[in-house]
This record gives sequence, structure tokens and C-alpha cells, in this order.
Amino acid sequence: MSYPKKASAATAVLIGAVLWGFIGFFSRNLYDEGFSPMQVAFTRMLIGTAVLALGLVIFDRTCFKIHRRDIWIFVFFGIFKILSDLFLFKAQVLIHLSLSTVLQLTSPYWVLIFSVFLFGEKITFKKVFAICMAFLGCILVTGVLSEDVQFDTIGVMFAILSGISYATYTTGTKVLMNRGYSANTTLFFVFLISTFICIPFSDVAEIPPLVVDWEVVGNLLGMGVLMTLVPYYLQIYALKYISPVSVNVIGLLEVASAVIVGIVFYGETLGILNFIGMVLIPASIIVMNVDLKRRIAERDSEKTD
Repeated sequence: MSYPKKASAATAVLIGAVLWGFIGFFSRNLYDEGFSPMQVAFTRMLIGTAVLALGLVIFDRTCFKIHRRDIWIFVFFGIFKILSDLFLFKAQVLIHLSLSTVLQLTSPYWVLIFSVFLFGEKITFKKVFAICMAFLGCILVTGVLSEDVQFDTIGVMFAILSGISYATYTTGTKVLMNRGYSANTTLFFVFLISTFICIPFSDVAEIPPLVVDWEVVGNLLGMGVLMTLVPYYLQIYALKYISPVSVNVIGLLEVASAVIVGIVFYGETLGILNFIGMVLIPASIIVMNVDLKRRIAERDSEKTD
């Protein structure tokens, strides 16, 4: 795979992670209007699916075709996409928000394990070191070490299951693309299935009365397009060119982005440990993607010349 394609894929994930950092801006506004977390999850998937479907109708209707034998695969990974949200919402009720966030962010570890069996990816010291560095950065950014964190066994299990579910979804999209499906096809059917799965948990009939003005409409569109369709599309595009492990590690920049949003828009403060964590996350991405052996060889070659 050429370096420009890998670089464009990494950039796509980076942009998606930065966008995801703004999700709290839109979700808080919707919560203030009376939306529940599951109603927000449902509406973002519904709007993202509808906008994507409209685009495919106009530009590429062939993306609506899948093989019958593969329907169960789309359903399987679509279920895990929503389970990730459901488990996280449940964990946030039972344990501290920062702890639930950190435990969900164990997903790169699970992706690495899954990738070994499904894609033959090698577990290298560099990958493990980069993941550990990123995870430590997430711990410091969320401040879980400096707070009176509530430990509840069930809550911790739900948070970990959220990380496993998200890792399964990420790995699943790579599986579907390896079976010959385009990014558009994969994203559309996973979104569609996830939307239907959300319906029984979302009190759908209560949503229309909550849409009281254009500000609410703007927040819903922001959640559905900017916070859902665009970043997930960028992520699935990147999976064509780089490994699921790299995608997940780069995606952890969402945490640093969210902290910046909190500081700029909500007056939240940034301590020294939070700052160190924000440095560690991008540093881990550099460690993951820089080929030190190649650079050393190039340097030695330049000296020889």
C-alpha cells in the first residue's frame, strides 16, 4: 500500500476524531431539550442513514445491493454497533463518567486481539507500546485518577463490554470490506440495521413533540451528519488502507478534542495531568506510524553518501 494512501487514511481518521470531540456540544443541547440518551442515539443514526441513502440514490444506487448469504453479517455487526452505546449508557448510570469512558477506550486492545485471528496481524512491541501510551493518555485526560471514582462491578463490566462491542463493530467493517463491499454499502446497511435496533429502546413517539424550533433541528442535523455520518464515513474509508488497530488508536484523539471543546465552550479547566494526557495520545499515534528502522537506515545511507 502506497504511503500517500496510508497518509490520507490516517488524516481521515484524525479529522473524524476531532469532529467526534464536538459530540458533547450537540448532545448536551439535545438533553436540555428533553431528549434521552437513547433518543439521541436513535435520531443520530436515523438522520445519518437517511442522508446517506439520499446521496446513494443520487450518485450510486449499486451500493444498495448485498448478497443474501451476507445479510446475517451486516445484522451481526450492526447489533454490536448499538450494543456499544447501550452498554456505555448503562455503565454511565452505575459508575463515574470518567471511568466508564476510560474502560470503553480499551477498544484498541480488543481490536488488536481480533485482528490477530481475523487478519493475521502481528502483535509487535511498537503496537502494544503505542496502545498503552494512548490508554495512559486517556486516563490522564479524563482525570479518573484524581477523582473519587465509584467502582461498581456491574457498571465496570458494562463499560468493558462497550469497548469490546465497539471493537467488534470496527473489526466487522473491515471484514465486510474484505468480502468486496464498498465503504458506502457497508456504512449504509450497518447504519440502517442499527437504526431499527434502536427503535424499541427509544420511545420514538415522544420525539416529535421535542422538536420545537429550528435550533433543535440544527442540533439534530449536527448529530446526524457532522457527528455521525461524516466521521463514520471517514473511519470506514480509512479501513481500506490502514489496519483497524491504527484506526482505533488514532480515533482516541477524540478524547483530547472533547477536552478542548469543554475548555472553549464550557469553561472547563485543564490540569497538568490532563495536559500530559493530551500530549501522550498524539505521541502514541506517531509511535504507531513511524518506521524507526527505515528512518535510521535512510539516515545512515545519507551519511554514507
